[in-house]
Amino acid sequence: FGTWGGYIPINPTIPKGGEIWVRLAIYWPSSFEFSATPFMKFLRLHNRVVDGSNGGYNDLYVDNANGTTNVLRTIKEIHDIWEIYDGNPIPRDTWETYEMYLFVDDVSVDNGGNSRMRVWRDNELIFDRTDVPTITEAGGVIDYFYLFTYWNNENPPNNHVYVDDLVIATQASPPTNQDANGNAFIGDVLADLIFLDGFE
Repeated sequence: FGTWGGYIPINPTIPKGGEIWVRLAIYWPSSFEFSATPFMKFLRLHNRVVDGSNGGYNDLYVDNANGTTNVLRTIKEIHDIWEIYDGNPIPRDTWETYEMYLFVDDVSVDNGGNSRMRVWRDNELIFDRTDVPTITEAGGVIDYFYLFTYWNNENPPNNHVYVDDLVIATQASPPTNQDANGNAFIGDVLADLIFLDGFE
C-alpha cells in the first residue's frame, strides 16, 4: 500500500482474555477524496491465528463520508456481518477523534463469551458490538494495528490527512477514564500509555 497509511506491531500480542484500546485524532482536509470502493479502510486491528496465518481484521470503515446515513461501518472479517452508523458527516478542516476497543475472545458476548468491539467518535460511543468474535479461534491473537493500509487494489488519489495523539493501551496498563456509560476508554487524557515510535 505504499505510503498510504501504516502499521504498528502490538508487542506483546493480545491473546484471548486481553483487551486493547486505540485512540487518535485526525484532520481531514477539504481536498480529501473518500473515493475507495466500496468503502475506505480506516482503523484496523489484525487477528493472527495459531499457525501464523491471517484470521481477519477488526475493521472500522468510512462509507458515506458526506452523508448522514451509512457514514461509518464495522466488521470482523470472516465473521462478515456489518453494522452501520448513521450520524454526522465526516467533517473537513477540523480535528475529530476516534477510538476502537476490543475484548479479545473467539466467543462473542451474545454467545456466552466476552468478545466485544466498541468505537467512539469524539468520545461518543457509536458502536458497541456484542455479536462479534474478535479472534477466529481460541489460540489467536491481536498482533498489529493498521491505519488505512491500501486503497482496495485501486490507485489512491493524491490525498493527505493529519493524525495526532495516537495512543494504544492494553489490559497491562488500561485507561482510567470512563465514557458516559461507565466504559473504560482513553478519551481525551493522554497519560503514559504510548508505546510506539511511529509507523513502519
